[in-house]
Amino acid sequence: MPTDSFPDWLRALSRWTPTHRFAELGWSVTEGHAPHLITALTLAGWLALFAGYALRSYRVCTRTA
Repeated sequence: MPTDSFPDWLRALSRWTPTHRFAELGWSVTEGHAPHLITALTLAGWLALFAGYALRSYRVCTRTA
């Protein structure tokens, strides 16, 4: 869904979601451009956040009583 139809506040928020940045990464590659640094940093931040959550969840689930 194109973000042009979103209200301003939702359009600004959507720019920081991993799906938007991943799509932006694909668009830049198909157009023959290098991805923007902010795109790579945003995706790396989301990766770190989700990896940390997965690690914490794993440790809680495997903890013995």
